[in-house]
Amino acid sequence: MTSAQTSRFQRLAAQYFFGGIGLALLTFVCFRLELGLATTAFAYLVLITLLSLTASFIESATLSVIAVACLDYFFTRPLFDFRVGAPQDAVLMIAFLLTALIVSRLVGSARGQTKALRRSKAHLAEAQRLSRTGSFGWRVSSGEIRWSEEAFRIFQYGQTTKPTVELILQRVHPEDAAWVKQTIERASQDGKYFDFEHRLLMPDGSVKHIHVVAHAERDESGECEFVGAVMDVTATKEAAERIRQNERELRITLETIPTFVVSTLPDGSVDFVSQSWLDYLGRSKEEILGWSWVQIVHPEDLETLLNSWQAALAAGEPLEIETRIRRADGKYRWFLARAVPLCDEKGNIVKWYATTHDIDDRKQAEQKLRQSEAYLSEAQRLSLTGSASWNVASGEIVWSDETFRIFQCDRTTKPTLEFIRQRTHPEDRALVQQTMERASQDGKDIDFEHRLLMPDDSVKYLHAVSHPAFNASGDLVEYVGTVMDVTEHKRVAEVLLKSKNRFKAMVEKSAEGILLVLPDKRIIYASPAVEWVLGYTSEELTMQSLIEHVHPDYRQHATDTWNRLLQDPDYASAAEVMLQHKDGSWRWIESTARNLLHEPSVEAVVVNFRDITERKRAQAERERLEQRLRQAAKMEAVGRLAGGIAHDFNNVLAGIFAYGEMLVEETPAGSPLKRYAQNVLIAATRGRGLVEQILAYSRSQRGKRTPVDIARVFAETLELLRGSLPTDIRLEASVPQRPLVVIGDATQLHQVAMNLCSNAIQAMGGGGTLRVALETTDVSAERALSHGTLAPGRYVRLTVEDSGSGMDEATLSRIFEPFFTTKEVGHGTGLGLALVYAIITDSGGAIDVRSAPKQGSTFTIYGPLAEVTLAAADDTAAAPPRGNGERVLLVDDEASLLAATAEVLVRLGYEPVSFSDSQAALAAFEAAPGRFDVVVADEVMPGLTGTGLASVLRRRRADLPIVLVSGYSGPILTQQALAAGVSELLTKPLQSREIATTLARVLHGAA
Repeated sequence: MTSAQTSRFQRLAAQYFFGGIGLALLTFVCFRLELGLATTAFAYLVLITLLSLTASFIESATLSVIAVACLDYFFTRPLFDFRVGAPQDAVLMIAFLLTALIVSRLVGSARGQTKALRRSKAHLAEAQRLSRTGSFGWRVSSGEIRWSEEAFRIFQYGQTTKPTVELILQRVHPEDAAWVKQTIERASQDGKYFDFEHRLLMPDGSVKHIHVVAHAERDESGECEFVGAVMDVTATKEAAERIRQNERELRITLETIPTFVVSTLPDGSVDFVSQSWLDYLGRSKEEILGWSWVQIVHPEDLETLLNSWQAALAAGEPLEIETRIRRADGKYRWFLARAVPLCDEKGNIVKWYATTHDIDDRKQAEQKLRQSEAYLSEAQRLSLTGSASWNVASGEIVWSDETFRIFQCDRTTKPTLEFIRQRTHPEDRALVQQTMERASQDGKDIDFEHRLLMPDDSVKYLHAVSHPAFNASGDLVEYVGTVMDVTEHKRVAEVLLKSKNRFKAMVEKSAEGILLVLPDKRIIYASPAVEWVLGYTSEELTMQSLIEHVHPDYRQHATDTWNRLLQDPDYASAAEVMLQHKDGSWRWIESTARNLLHEPSVEAVVVNFRDITERKRAQAERERLEQRLRQAAKMEAVGRLAGGIAHDFNNVLAGIFAYGEMLVEETPAGSPLKRYAQNVLIAATRGRGLVEQILAYSRSQRGKRTPVDIARVFAETLELLRGSLPTDIRLEASVPQRPLVVIGDATQLHQVAMNLCSNAIQAMGGGGTLRVALETTDVSAERALSHGTLAPGRYVRLTVEDSGSGMDEATLSRIFEPFFTTKEVGHGTGLGLALVYAIITDSGGAIDVRSAPKQGSTFTIYGPLAEVTLAAADDTAAAPPRGNGERVLLVDDEASLLAATAEVLVRLGYEPVSFSDSQAALAAFEAAPGRFDVVVADEVMPGLTGTGLASVLRRRRADLPIVLVSGYSGPILTQQALAAGVSELLTKPLQSREIATTLARVLHGAA
């Protein structure tokens, strides 16, 4: 029994079993309830009807017969007997049986139709799924929409979702929503057939293309309902797009390939042509269709092409021919045309497909190749160079025409290894045979020279060069190479060798270096003297670039000179450049160069040079000293001018101080005039400070020459700076705590530090770092700085470094000039650095300055360190001393200043005797030498100067105290004053305290 039969048997057994059980239970219930025959029969009929829903007709009929038996046995008289007592019972059971059979048949038929309908729906649903076509119904009046399962899948809604127009519009692509809505509204109004496509935008962002088709149906009441289909045509759209893309790609391919594509009818008229072909012909597609291609063929090629075309037509075979075709501009180009026929099933040609490939460049190349071969042959003849090939396996040798000429045989001679051996000089035959045998074995390049012995007993020198050729398996096939007649070269080489030996002997003994340089600047020869100058041997310099050894600052100039040398053979260059020695140092070189490339014996640029490093150093030192001398002379001249101006200005300030002090003393306290007078003195004091700077710069004012702790002075200066330092500038200071003693003026040293730091701060307008360091240093040998020279000894070194804007060379050369400034008008006098220079150089020091634009500046100050002990400070101050009526001989040619000084002396308790003429003063003194207790005289006076007057007075009276006053002082005046016997030298302008103190000192000393 098969599995299907077994399954059917099991199903039948189960149905009979459960049907029998149901029938037995129903019989038991009806019997116990003592139901009548009719009621029980109806109950049986219901049961059989229910069983017919799943059982076949035979199964239902069988159960019906069993039911009749049960009725007869249990429910008719007599009971429990199969005999029917009453006729009406028999009729009832027969009616029951017939009814049961009819019902079973009808139920079975209905069940079969239901299964067929369900199977049909399943087939329809599967067909819709496979074809991606859903169905729908839309009742316009109620808006009710019914979808098939595929419609739900297309719109990606669950089948529990109730489809509506709004739900459909939610899925419509935003770009299509407007016209889809319009289409639905129009259909709902006119009730006509609609057919359109649109896109759906799915929840995952994908896009579907659907095709909707529907027609309207109206029922008896006239209501409209649309019944239609919705088809997912996304795949179709994509396939169509791929087809269009393929068509575009094919079209682009046809347009981009260098081959023109054409199809023609059997008579040659064109029915398709690629765009590239149209572009070449300069015609449109409409002009070319139906047009005969014979119109564009070169007249010289037309007959051949037509004959080939007719032959191809007759034979029905492909055609391939080279011909010239006219371009749009009228020019002809060579094309390779290939045509293949398309035949029908009977073998008749229905169309030709042809491609034409532009081979004009190849044709021209072939022409050039033929010309090149002719040129090569001529070049071989002119250069006495023949070509040859030797098949190693067969021994076949092929020569060019020139090779036949070299061996002095005609082309009828068959070249063989034996013939070559016969032509070879007897002394070289072994070498030639050995070389050929070794080449056939190892397959390496051949390059050797040997001699030929010609029939006329002349000797030729040959240079043979050959290269092996191998097949795909790596086996040696043949040698291909050249044979050069170098007989003349040998003769010339011997001559050149003799000339070279003479030249070499001459060059190697020369004291100057000689270089031979190629146009690309590579050195091909360097004489032995080059090693003495640059440290390189001739071998080390060979093939190096000359320009690489030139200093970068001179490289561009050297390149320009070199280019001019190459362009102008008559040009001879002479220059001084720096070349790098092998040890890395730079040497000054004086060179001359001459272009001898046109000279066959040289064929190079000849460079002669000598080392002038020491000469350049001496010259630089001389120029530096001359520059320093000029600078010193200029500074001295400016100093004298500044001193003269300061002298006159001091005379003016002296009167202001005298009368100002008197005005302050005479004016009552709280009076505006007293405030005005005090302001006058303040302004005069500022003017006096300016004069002191000018006098210090002019070296007319040395300042105090006392031991000074420069560390303390600079520490005080830095303390002042910190209080006024901008927030964007950081100060890094290093000042030792121990005393560093120098001889000088503390005020002037303060001015040095303040001026340098102020300039540094102003140079850092955008912020930065100011570094100040004070230290000691030992100088073991004389050292030249940028501004001065240091002798051996111990020095105090002050370094002021900023990160500001820096200075260029032009500014550096003028920074110590008086009144030179780079600041804006009103922001600097130009005397700050000039004063620094004057103070430092006057004290025996020197200055070194380093700066570059945008790299900041560094000022380094050196001053001699003094090995002395500082005196203890005296903080006591006494009141200005007053005189006791001492008579003062007062001499000054300035009347106003004379009157002011006299009045000051009177206020101090002295009796002045004033003279505006030094001669008159001398006459008064000589008249009564003991009349005067002290002399106060101006230095600069017409006729007899103050020192001159002092000398005369000192000779007349040796114990006489003499005070000399001048607005222009300095070392020279100091020496002159001491020599004249002057007791004290004062500098204008004077204040009353200075006069009182000085007179008390000289009078006390005199006593």
